[in-house]
Amino acid sequence: MAQTNIFDRNILNKIPEIKEWLGLYSRNSENTRERIEKEICVFFNSLGYESLKQVANFKVGDVSKFYSASAEQGWSNNTTNSYITTAKLFYKWANTNEIIKPNNAIFTLKRLKNDAEPKYCPSKEQMEIILKTIKKHTKNTRLFLMIKLCIYTGLRRHEICNLKISDLMEDKIRVEGKGSKIRFQPVRPDIINEIYEYINSERKENMDKYIKMGGKDLGYVFVSGIGDVKSYSKKKKDLTSGNKVQDKAFYNQIKNICDKPEIEKGTKISTHTFRHFFGTTLYETTNDLALTQEAMRHSDLSTTRRYVHLNEKRIQDALCNFSI
Repeated sequence: MAQTNIFDRNILNKIPEIKEWLGLYSRNSENTRERIEKEICVFFNSLGYESLKQVANFKVGDVSKFYSASAEQGWSNNTTNSYITTAKLFYKWANTNEIIKPNNAIFTLKRLKNDAEPKYCPSKEQMEIILKTIKKHTKNTRLFLMIKLCIYTGLRRHEICNLKISDLMEDKIRVEGKGSKIRFQPVRPDIINEIYEYINSERKENMDKYIKMGGKDLGYVFVSGIGDVKSYSKKKKDLTSGNKVQDKAFYNQIKNICDKPEIEKGTKISTHTFRHFFGTTLYETTNDLALTQEAMRHSDLSTTRRYVHLNEKRIQDALCNFSI
């Protein structure tokens, strides 16, 4: 392998056409842009490519070379599939725009079977422990409230960070989701009330400080505080006090909870864990996969199935009661 660091992004400087393609995703969330950039770099680095000519000359033999790199790196099938999908998107764009000559070899890369092992989803008892731990180690109301929104609405973290006061309604909130799609997500009225209580108390008390520090995102519900600046890079202007909480900062705050002694060692908790819990709990409560799909805003029902964890006891009960 030509490059020792498979995650090296220097290839973007060597092949500026990749940067041009990445510009198509400028309107996507920061998290999505970073993921796509990483995936295309890893794909070409794994093959040792360093020029557009090498990219254009992708051969059928490189298919096995990529699979070997996947095995060597220990990637899961799902991770490998993600790299394959991103690479195909780039080649399709490059072919269409005549950046390179049409190359069908890349499309012989087949997706691997999705990993059977489900992602971690805490039980209700485990979720209670997680919430108590977060509340114990969190000084402000904001983080705990953002987490509650994850749990009770299934919103993605960037959707919560982009939530504006003007989006709040009596029993629903206006959400701009993937692809700038607008929808209205039902929410329990008591959760809406908690948000307003936060706005009129903790958030209001810090508002003067936010304004003095040059905050420009004061229309957002969740605005970063002074303490956040110490925890994250001051070089990033969007993480200073008085601006909306960034989804990466939100992710890191949740990740830090995993290190607390109350949480079982090795447990990986993220904002997506809470979304996963929402989908699983909703399905177990309603037994309605279509309803769960609608609540999770999935265009494909197969995506929803990955969020569904059937309780072993329920399966055992169903088998015991099964008869012809």
